[in-house]
Amino acid sequence: MSKRTTSRNARSKRASGQLDTMSLPALVGLVIGLFAAYIMAEVVFGNDTSWVARDKALLRAVKPLLVALWPNFANPDWQPFVASGHKDLRVNMFPGELGTVFTLYWPGKADYRGPLLKAEGGRTYLDLITGQKLPVAQGMVTGRVAGRSIGGVLAVEKVMPALRRLLEKVCPGRLPSYAPANTAKFRPVPKVDHKLRRIGRYGGRKPARLPEGMVWVKGGKFAMKIKHKWQGARCYDHSGWHAKGRDVSVVGFAMDVLPVTNRQYAEFLAATNYRPAEGANFLKHWAGGKMPEALADHPVVYVSLDDARAYARWAGKRLGTEAEWQYAAGGAQGRLWPWGPKIARSRVNRTGRTLPVGSVAGDESPFGLRDLCGHVWQWTDDTYTDRVHSFAILKGGSFFDMPPEASKWYLPTGPMALTGHLKVLLVGASL
Repeated sequence: MSKRTTSRNARSKRASGQLDTMSLPALVGLVIGLFAAYIMAEVVFGNDTSWVARDKALLRAVKPLLVALWPNFANPDWQPFVASGHKDLRVNMFPGELGTVFTLYWPGKADYRGPLLKAEGGRTYLDLITGQKLPVAQGMVTGRVAGRSIGGVLAVEKVMPALRRLLEKVCPGRLPSYAPANTAKFRPVPKVDHKLRRIGRYGGRKPARLPEGMVWVKGGKFAMKIKHKWQGARCYDHSGWHAKGRDVSVVGFAMDVLPVTNRQYAEFLAATNYRPAEGANFLKHWAGGKMPEALADHPVVYVSLDDARAYARWAGKRLGTEAEWQYAAGGAQGRLWPWGPKIARSRVNRTGRTLPVGSVAGDESPFGLRDLCGHVWQWTDDTYTDRVHSFAILKGGSFFDMPPEASKWYLPTGPMALTGHLKVLLVGASL
């Protein structure tokens, strides 16, 4: 992740929160494994998993299953999203010595009845809610999952008496039914304001001379559109921003034409002896902590938000806010891509690795900025907080693009349009 700095103006006001119109944390957690990874929704995606009565009742109902089948849920060879009998039925697989556990999640309002998963010869399939044997029809295990609820299947080679006694003891028989719950009361009212409250060194007016490598971004107003990909959690309150956008005013500022390079970052380290609070992946691509000469003019990566801010302070600059970055990239017209309305493969990095900055021709924004989309993720200066999380925003996407058959559910890859962004949880020191 790289960065692009602007001249030092005031940071935008921090915003807070998002609203959940209903609570589905139990269901989200059980998609992964009957609450085995309930925490994933909160720690990975930043979903505030506020507990309601139905969630608590559901956990109590499946707790004996979790205890009895914990070796399956702890197996590192588990597989998410295996083939199911319906495009909306989510099935995960957890192998183990006792048998293979499949967890099911059905998001529809009405109960689902039909094929659940593919059957293998010589196996018996047991419903982990009722403990009963499930029928097999046309090579598919069939059964029922209640509306907006979960289920479980255990596949075994033989049903031994000890297994039958175990299931009689731990299967809940039935689960509490779904009921909508408004969890807005668990959160503060969200506040979002992208207007700068104070103006920095240039006072919004273009100076007679700009620092080397920077251009002037004339202030103005634009319709800021945001398309946040829902991955188990929302971001800040951006309702309605995608269709029409929200009018945002930006004061004039200077901004680097190109992302910060490894060479520039090495100069910063030599001058300051900077070390991050958490250095596990800091400049991971520098073998032995030494800048590779071959990558001197490539954008610096493996830097955290704190690392990016430290460089900017040393350079007498700061990171741009999300609004400033998007305005500088798309102009007052609010372009979808820096060069126009459609992605152009010739104007992004398709090599699968970093390139020297400014290598790709024809990618200039209306203000002359380069390497904005499809090179390396770019930090912005905005940080947000809600009731339990702090998070930052990345823009632009990257050169890394997974093959079509790979899942992009957890993380978008490849070039990203200017209306897109990536929410990054700030979960620890220097992150």
